[in-house]
Amino acid sequence: MTKYHVYLDTTNLFTSDFKVMELNKPVLDFKKFIDDHGKSNITVYIPEVVLDERIKQNNIVFERYKKSILDSYDKIKESGVRLDLTKFNTFDYEQEIRKKITTSINNTNIQLIPYPAINAKEILKRFFTNQKPFKENSKDEKGFKDTAIWLSILEFSRDKQDDKFIFITQNSADFPIENMQTEFKKETNADIELIYSLEDAQEYFDSVLDLNLEIAQKYNEIRDIISRKIGDILVELHKSKQRLSWSSTSQFVTVYSDKNYLYFKLIKIEYITDIFELDVTTEARISLKLEGYYTPKENNLFGTPQTGLRLFASDFSLNHYSEHQDCISGLYYKNIDAEIDVSINNITNELFIKNIQLRESIF
Repeated sequence: MTKYHVYLDTTNLFTSDFKVMELNKPVLDFKKFIDDHGKSNITVYIPEVVLDERIKQNNIVFERYKKSILDSYDKIKESGVRLDLTKFNTFDYEQEIRKKITTSINNTNIQLIPYPAINAKEILKRFFTNQKPFKENSKDEKGFKDTAIWLSILEFSRDKQDDKFIFITQNSADFPIENMQTEFKKETNADIELIYSLEDAQEYFDSVLDLNLEIAQKYNEIRDIISRKIGDILVELHKSKQRLSWSSTSQFVTVYSDKNYLYFKLIKIEYITDIFELDVTTEARISLKLEGYYTPKENNLFGTPQTGLRLFASDFSLNHYSEHQDCISGLYYKNIDAEIDVSINNITNELFIKNIQLRESIF
């Protein structure tokens, strides 16, 4: 399965100066979109450079307003107004927002990319040659932060050549697609997509994941059909008259059961696999957890249940075979694993059972 690494730039994180106790709503919506589609192969990242920059920016604005309030108070306090500014003066805004935003990041399962191992000579070389994200013909170092972000992405991506990479930024001027893709290919031998809005990123993944979404939808359809027809399936299981078996890999033995199972009860649908679309039919394999109810036989493979119990306890130490503990109203029961191959008509939803395999669970 292809892994996707999605990197977020600074401008994606927050929208207002002080509402930074959680991530920007578009970021949360984008992450929810990924999570709702069950895409565990897509990881969203924020470079630590990005996080620190945004927190510092907000703290600068906060300190500016704080100074303005204190200056104003100094001007009016001689009028007789007295304010207790103890908490205001000691409030560590930067520490507070860092704690809150870190919690928000952890709650959304977004990963942080550590700072790159920056070489000062390399940074100066990029600045003097106006290499993006440094600006062309610029005499200041405004591109330093964006360069640190880009270098952290390059460094983090180098050992993941078989994966796919997406960088989401609203800064197309400092991260022009052609320049960044060329350098990324040279440094990592992989390709990267640059997408300039979260909305476009969602459209991108919507198109990329179409096939997977169709499979997920088909899985849910099959599960619904199986749930509705589980009674018919259990009847077919009983008709199969299949000799059940279980094996113990730790003891390297296989024990066969000739119990007379009267009926089966569904515990849960374990999973559905091997889904194939064949014209008007869908082939699939379903795994069920069952309880099988039976009456013990006096002359079974191991004699009476009591004799069998002693045999197992003394020779194999397989005490989980103790049948006397599993008796309900005169019926004994065992946990049963079922593997069933089915064919489903996509037009009528009619279900046909093609193969049944049952075995007594050792657990």
